[in-house]
Amino acid sequence: MISPESPNQFAHHSPEQTSGIEDDLTDNPARPYIEIRADDIRLGDVSCPPEWRESIDSHESEEQIDLARKLVQNSIVENQKRVESVSEKPANTGMTICIPLAIRYETPETIERLMQQIIGASNGVENGVNVLIWANAKYKDHEELLSVEQEVITSYKELRQQLQRLEQESDTVTISTAIDEIVPDEQFSMSQIRNNYMEAITGRLMDGEIEENHPIVWLDADTTRIRPNTLSTIQKCIQKYPQFYHPDIDYSLEWLEGKRPEEWDVNSKLLFIDEMAQREYKRVALEKGFTILDRAYPDESGLSFTLSKFVTSGGLDTSDPIDESRHLLMRAGCASWGIRWLDNDKRNKVGIEVSARRTYQEMSSLPPDVNLVPYRTFSHEKKYTMSSDQDSNPTRSQRTLDPEATASFLLKKRRGGKAYTEADRAARKVTERMLANKVLNIEGTFQKRND
Repeated sequence: MISPESPNQFAHHSPEQTSGIEDDLTDNPARPYIEIRADDIRLGDVSCPPEWRESIDSHESEEQIDLARKLVQNSIVENQKRVESVSEKPANTGMTICIPLAIRYETPETIERLMQQIIGASNGVENGVNVLIWANAKYKDHEELLSVEQEVITSYKELRQQLQRLEQESDTVTISTAIDEIVPDEQFSMSQIRNNYMEAITGRLMDGEIEENHPIVWLDADTTRIRPNTLSTIQKCIQKYPQFYHPDIDYSLEWLEGKRPEEWDVNSKLLFIDEMAQREYKRVALEKGFTILDRAYPDESGLSFTLSKFVTSGGLDTSDPIDESRHLLMRAGCASWGIRWLDNDKRNKVGIEVSARRTYQEMSSLPPDVNLVPYRTFSHEKKYTMSSDQDSNPTRSQRTLDPEATASFLLKKRRGGKAYTEADRAARKVTERMLANKVLNIEGTFQKRND
């Protein structure tokens, strides 16, 4: 186990440190990943550290692939070294849940909620759940680096103490943590972070601790609810038909818990209305067999697959700092529409909820005269905000949307054109009903408009 004094102690190692790596990959279960990744790096199809690029380019063509393979193997080893268990318990082997953690921004309350949800949903998972929390941080300039490092070290110790206590509360969950290299803003990449923790898990495959069909579940730290059968259903589905899965995903406004509607701020009320309309849209769409357009891009949180899908894909496209799900699916030869969605119903009790704080903060920072309630934003969109850039306090509003203008937008959003379906009609009815709700008391006059 390691207890890093500096989170940067495991930077990408230099090309000169490959002497202990074996050339023969015949019996290596990670061989597909190593070979594909090495070839992609050699050809420049995925990014790599500048020192790798320089070293590879300085060798003759017949030597480049061997060097690249060694560098990839060493990267797996180094990422595996970052991982440390919070106790002496051996890591569970039934499933790995991977969670990137913006350690400077996420609160202990967020971690507590998330872990309690995982513990509660872990019953029924054969051989238990191992949670890998991958802490990460970035800095603005070199002058800030030292203070950020100290902040991260302190927060990491506190995190591990919290997780040790939580692990003791469960017989079905083990927990491991890691700190990624702290990087400047311009080098920060969620794709690289996710690829790093997947390499760490691949190291367990190489050591024989887990099998190629080992289920992987990606969750974000702001996951607020995991329905009780979600994890066990994912495990059973993956074991029966190894493909990409995704539980149904809703959004929560957890900062409103314990408050009466009259205490809610205007932005929260408007977002709540839109979320309820979206849930009704999805319910009717599933009932009638309509395509749910939002699923064209599957959220990273909830994406589930076997470890072999990662290994045989050659990993993520780290040339793009975001858009992780889409690139992994493409590299694995699977279209986004090819994912099997595990829809919630009263019987199955499958699905997750993720905090709507990202959308709330985007709403609260819109320019003047723009009054939109974006249902959600995706990682490939310019307005997308990474968790590492988010304020942990979602109610710290910068501006209040105009209720009447926003209401008009919400109504317009729910109608139009040839694509208008029963699901859209149902969502519009919910929107109209809630805008007129006296308890919510949205200001302004709302009239049906024939836009």
